[in-house]
Amino acid sequence: MAGKQIINSQHARNKILEGILEAGNTTAKTFGPRGRTVAYDRGGSFIVTKDGITVLKNIGFTDEMKNFGVMLLREASAKSNYQAGDGSTGVAILTAELCKEANKLLNRGLDINDIKEGFKLGRDFVLKHLQNYIHNIEDNKDIFNIAKISANNDEEIAKYITEAFTSIGDNGIVSIGVSQSRKGETVVKINTGIEFDRGFLSSKCVNSINDQCILQNPKILLSSKQLNDIDELQPIIEFCKLHKHPLIIIAPNFDETVMALFTELLSRKTIDCSLILAPGSTKTNIEDKLSDLSVLLNTKILGQDFDLNEFNSDKHFGTCSEIIISKGKTIIVEPKYDEAEYNKWIQFLQDKIKLDSAEKAYSEFEIESIKERIARMTGGIATILVGALTDIELNEKKDRYEDAINAVRSTINNGYVIGASTPLLKISSLEFKDEYLPPIMMAVSSYLKCMKTPAKLLISSTGKDPDVLIPKILSEKQNYGFNAKTEKIVDLIQEGIIDPYKVIYNSILYSTNIAEQFISIDAIIISDVKNLSYQSLDEVLNEEGIQWTK
Repeated sequence: MAGKQIINSQHARNKILEGILEAGNTTAKTFGPRGRTVAYDRGGSFIVTKDGITVLKNIGFTDEMKNFGVMLLREASAKSNYQAGDGSTGVAILTAELCKEANKLLNRGLDINDIKEGFKLGRDFVLKHLQNYIHNIEDNKDIFNIAKISANNDEEIAKYITEAFTSIGDNGIVSIGVSQSRKGETVVKINTGIEFDRGFLSSKCVNSINDQCILQNPKILLSSKQLNDIDELQPIIEFCKLHKHPLIIIAPNFDETVMALFTELLSRKTIDCSLILAPGSTKTNIEDKLSDLSVLLNTKILGQDFDLNEFNSDKHFGTCSEIIISKGKTIIVEPKYDEAEYNKWIQFLQDKIKLDSAEKAYSEFEIESIKERIARMTGGIATILVGALTDIELNEKKDRYEDAINAVRSTINNGYVIGASTPLLKISSLEFKDEYLPPIMMAVSSYLKCMKTPAKLLISSTGKDPDVLIPKILSEKQNYGFNAKTEKIVDLIQEGIIDPYKVIYNSILYSTNIAEQFISIDAIIISDVKNLSYQSLDEVLNEEGIQWTK
């Protein structure tokens, strides 16, 4: 068994920070309209991307301590990306800068608790003033502008995304597929369907490059009870195996033996299958959502309408044209429902809402829940079939489509702010009027200085001098900022340069959280200590030629 070594204090943080800054610098190359793409090796072939989270996922060092720094940066970006669907590059830039500044403060002798307190005060100050920049979507032009900015100013991508969202409404679903066009043409296809926040329980079912399980014409079994008996499930498995049907089972829970069985089926490639937890958080909520699914899939519910010994494949399997399952989400496309039963069910739900409030049949919360169920069942699915002439181009475009779709969805739900990192730049220049002890105030000042970094990088990417342009930007009205494409200071809303509010909010939240975790590290345990050096951080960075900011 290989021995391990404990590296203490500043030596550990220096090496971790080296990994953070290297990874952050690489990710920052994709930032803004002048950003570049990054190529990475995937199974012997190279993939080109401009997606920050994809870049971070593919960075890894042999040095364990540097790699831990990448993991911290990846965690911040992944959390922000999961919550808002975009902004991974911005949060990587902020996280790296905050970690660097926090490390400097530690080297100056500041107490870690004073640094944390100062960073939290700075975070709250920025988030408070960010509220003043929020705008709500008013028309399709706003959707187009959000999509265009997120897709690296690609108007074609923005056009298709706007078409998709305007076709299915606020409660619809937009997904991505691959066009079969030999000319590389992109098309938008509108379908019926539903989405819910539950995904696969085993990643072994993944069969696409987007870490998704995509199955055509699956057989879907719904259950209102936990499934425990693998022997009872054997006839269902054998039926799907014999007829080569993909099998999906949706239930509130699964026994470990059932999960092990399906993992084995996937490992041996016996059948394509996936287990999915039923949507909902309470027993009643789960039963309601299973009832909705049973209507959409024109099937019955195990444990509620029948038992396994009564199973009939013609009556008790639902199906759809396609199911798309990711880690935390499932989309059922074109479910095969009975139109008369579907209309009857929607009317039944609508009648519940119409009940006189004096009868007090349902609480306000229950009424809102019913409205949400109706919206989910009646919203459509727009599938953007992305066209490209090569696999490299296709993968890069799909990354940008994914970012732009998530950005639009986030904006519909939470509003937008002016872009080009301008809100952070302007807020960081405001006076922090509260009085605290000098060490805490020093940490607040350092935190606010970090908020200028994205705007500085954006300006620098055009070859302009941030020190010259920033004072000019700050002297302008609130909505004015730097357009990196035209290299002019403009009204950002009028120019359509806007960002989802939730993206900026999460960038601040998660970058601050990871910076606090970083400065809390006082030792790291590693197994590989070959070529380990105890240079200062400045010496290491100078040797590597790493320059984080100008």
